Formats: sequence, structure tokens, C-alpha cells
Amino acid sequence: RIKDAYLSVNELYLTTLNERIHSNIFEISLNGQNYSSSIDTNVSSMVHEYALKGNGILNIKSFEKIIEIDKDFISGGTRVKSILSYSPSKKDLSLFMTSNLEGMSINAIPPFSKQRKEKVNFTLNYQHYPKKDYPLEIMYDKHNIKTKFVEGHSTHYIKSPWIRGFVQIPYSRNDNQEIKTSLEYLDTNFFESKSMVDRVPRINLVSKHLKTENIILDNVQIILNPKEDYVEISKFNFTNPHIKMTSSGKWFIGEDESTYLIASINSDDFGLALKSLGYPKIVRGGKLTAKLDGNWTGALNNFKFSSTKGKLTFKIEDGQITELDKGTQTIGQVLGL
Repeated sequence: RIKDAYLSVNELYLTTLNERIHSNIFEISLNGQNYSSSIDTNVSSMVHEYALKGNGILNIKSFEKIIEIDKDFISGGTRVKSILSYSPSKKDLSLFMTSNLEGMSINAIPPFSKQRKEKVNFTLNYQHYPKKDYPLEIMYDKHNIKTKFVEGHSTHYIKSPWIRGFVQIPYSRNDNQEIKTSLEYLDTNFFESKSMVDRVPRINLVSKHLKTENIILDNVQIILNPKEDYVEISKFNFTNPHIKMTSSGKWFIGEDESTYLIASINSDDFGLALKSLGYPKIVRGGKLTAKLDGNWTGALNNFKFSSTKGKLTFKIEDGQITELDKGTQTIGQVLGL
């Protein structure tokens, strides 16, 4: 939401010749923040564009009167270099900005967070015209984020080693609004849960593949509703080959973080299901119906069957425990899940 912006220029001298424009080095002030700048013209057989170049310290405080900024999310200032370019022939207006973000702190979900003294490669490209689906593109370390702004929310396409897919964030953060995702892949091992709980009012997460601890879950949907001292897990469902789980529970935050889950688990071939979860050659075949009332130490993203404690009621029909020569060792592996 754009608010008041004040722009001033000190001692600007322009030279023009045959549609070329050139300037001296001058100061542009944006809400009291000064940037060393110049105007120049790039001309070739393919390009004719004007460029406004800037170099200075971008301080978050100077933007508080322009856009709404969450001070707990981002603070400090950092040196930036920027180029605002305009091409009359292509009718192209775009902005490029680069920085290492040293001096700025970002309190986001790791690995997107950073400390004030850390250096992170950052570039921003914004194309105002001609219009495109995702006019804003940001490279932040290893993460590529493309963004578009529509009525009521912003949509982001994120591509990185840890997450890939679409995230929709509402402008209003009331109880009825939720962050929605439609992801191809998410590796939760790189995310710290506590900062996410503090910041996100409601999440409706859908991901084709999700890695938690050392297993990969398919066709995942998770709905989270943070409360005062815990997060309500309205839904935690997944459907892997030959196994399906539907569940709900609570995620308790704080120093003694833990997660409680009530789940229904079904499998048309329990042996193949165990193989897909990293437990091969234990059971052959078998139709499974099970109820789990369990908990584990840690966050929701620390979920794995082998660390869950509680009550498991299950029925397996037409299955075989393999490798009987190992005796109770194999049976122990099955029950150890």
C-alpha cells in the first residue's frame, strides 16, 4: 500500500544531443535518503534507452512513509546500486537493483532469514511496462522468487533447492485470511519451525512432495491455525504409493516443543508401502487399517514413524513377515515403527 513519498534533486545539469541525454553526478533524495545518481543514454543498432543510475544506502526507515513495513520482519540499511531504464522504441520501463544486504536484518523463516552483518547476494528486477504476469523477480542467495500483485493478495513463484512452487499471501492478516501454497516440492529439514509459528496466522499447504526428516511424503495437505500457546493442526494428510494417512492434532511451541497427532492409516499393500518409506524387505503384501494416537518431541516437520510414541491399533490381513530366519529382529523392526 503506497503512502507519502517525497523526491527531490539537487543541482541537476543535463546535456542533450541527437536524442542523447547525459547528466552530471547529482544527488536524489527519497524521503530524506540521498543517492548519488547520474542520467545517461545507451544507443546501438538494437537499443535506444535512457538510464538513471543510483548508488547509496537504502534504509528501511526512509520507506516507512511510502509502504507499510513490518519492523519485526526487516530492519537496518544496506548499500544498493540501481538502474532505472526507459526505452522509447520498446516502450519499456524497468528497474534493476543489486546489493549484498550487509547491514540489514531479515527475520523470516530460515533459510530466508539473515543477520545484520551477514552478506547475501541480492538482485531485484521490476518491469513496469510492458505488462507481464510476474513483473517483480528477486534473486536472494540460491532462491529465485517471481511475484505478482493482484487484488487482495500477492502470488509468488519460488524456485530454490528447498522449495519449489506457488505461495499466495494475503495483504490483510486477519483470522479469516490464510497463506496458501501449491508446491511441487518442499524440504522441511532446512526450515526452523519457531520463527514460522510466530509470524504466520494461518497456513493451507499443499505439496506434491514433502521431505520430513529422512522420508518423502506425497500429495501432502497441511492446514495450521496458530493459537496462543500451540498450533492447531486442522489437517495433516498424505497419500504415498500404497499408503494413506489422514490426521489432525496439536503442535506445542516453546522450549519443550512437541507434536500430538491422531491419525487414520490405510494401505492396500503394506509391504510396498514400507518400502517407499525406507523399510524394505520387512513385510510382503498385507492390507492395513490402523489408528494412531501418538506424539513426538519436536515440531510438526520432525515427523517420522520411528520417533512417534503412543498407542497404535492396527489390523493386517493377508501379509507375510519376511526373513523369518532373523526371528524377533524382523518382528521388532515392524513393531518399532
